[in-house]
Amino acid sequence: MQKLKFKQTEIGEIPGDWIAEPLSKYVLFSRNGIYKGEEFQGNGISIVKMGTLFANYFIKNQEMELLNLTDKEKEIFLLKKGDLIFARTSLVLEGVGKCAIIMTDSREITFESNTFCIRLSSDKINPLFILYFFGSKIGRHFIGAIANETAATSIRSSDLITIPLPIPPKKEQDGICKILLDFDLKIELLQQQNKTLESISKTIFKQWFVDFDFPNAEGKPYKSSGGEMVESELGDIPDRWEIKTINELTSKFTTGLNPRKNFVLGNGKNYYVTIKNMTDNQEIILNDNCDKVDDEALKKINNRADLKKNDILFSGVATIGRTFFIDETPTNWNINESIFTLRAKNNQISTYILYNLLISRNFQSYAQRLASGSVQRGIRLSDLKNFKFCLPELHHQETISKSFEIILLKQKNNIRKISILSRLKDLLLPKLMSGKIRVPHEN
Repeated sequence: MQKLKFKQTEIGEIPGDWIAEPLSKYVLFSRNGIYKGEEFQGNGISIVKMGTLFANYFIKNQEMELLNLTDKEKEIFLLKKGDLIFARTSLVLEGVGKCAIIMTDSREITFESNTFCIRLSSDKINPLFILYFFGSKIGRHFIGAIANETAATSIRSSDLITIPLPIPPKKEQDGICKILLDFDLKIELLQQQNKTLESISKTIFKQWFVDFDFPNAEGKPYKSSGGEMVESELGDIPDRWEIKTINELTSKFTTGLNPRKNFVLGNGKNYYVTIKNMTDNQEIILNDNCDKVDDEALKKINNRADLKKNDILFSGVATIGRTFFIDETPTNWNINESIFTLRAKNNQISTYILYNLLISRNFQSYAQRLASGSVQRGIRLSDLKNFKFCLPELHHQETISKSFEIILLKQKNNIRKISILSRLKDLLLPKLMSGKIRVPHEN
């Protein structure tokens, strides 16, 4: 590691061999995106809209909406590899200035009017460095300083490019970007693996429990090859399959406790898990911002919840249907009344089949249809218990259950890797952007 003295500048202390300069010195051009009416939408070339921008740092081969451009418009509004796209407006301060970078030159891409593009002289400055800078706390602070907060918060590209930035030597920029990009590419690969695993799992579930074309004794698809089907209240189902309610398939189906009625949230060491802690990517987020309960409250909750490994959590209010599989023995965390706990009845259904049933399209649609409430939509546990599902005898569930287990545990392992990589990157980012950690380079 190089050790250099720091110097005082208009933006604070920076390493002695860095410079503080406005981004405008490196800008080839900046402009707002294009607006066209609905009649031009739905075909043509890919367009970066706000949804794509907020969901991605790297714009490559994502599915995007289409917009029809004339040749003249293409000359002005087509993006190139290395272009930076910023959110020009947002309802909240945290959203304005969100930045993404074009990482491909193999497709035609344009950008909408709620965004603006900045194209840099890449031989003088690495666009990835600017992407990471404005994703850091330092960069977000600078964006907050130029934001106009009215009904919708906004920034202008003309203001953004006048911000003086801490600029390392170009080769150090490249080294910083390589470190951070390596983290992001590893995270992206793991996320893509999980999407693929999710798709495989859904395909297998549909093959077994929707199409009934699971492999028979000869390895052929059961229904398509003439397997015997019998009439039932759910329609034709495979012979010897049984229809059960969720209530019959679970040995436990309860909610957590309401702190307002049962205990007081305090500063104990035990996490109190609410729906906001359950993410869509199969992770429970526990940190210093989580509510905590003391040991006395824990006793009350655990008498009700008694969470165990292989239990399944299901959100019943607001973000209805969010589902979480507990694959490790939970310690020091407990759930509130908006979350249901389900435990598979071992002599009826595999826990991995139950989990895949709960995330299936049919069950999720069923839960949404049950939701009611004018202020906050919710579902009753008693209604969910009546959902009916058909499945084979327990010994015939083993093959499919093992497949689901392998897939789910691989996904969970990938999620843990993503979490570790994300935390490491978040620790490194501000230090790299401020020069507190230096990347060896040759001048």
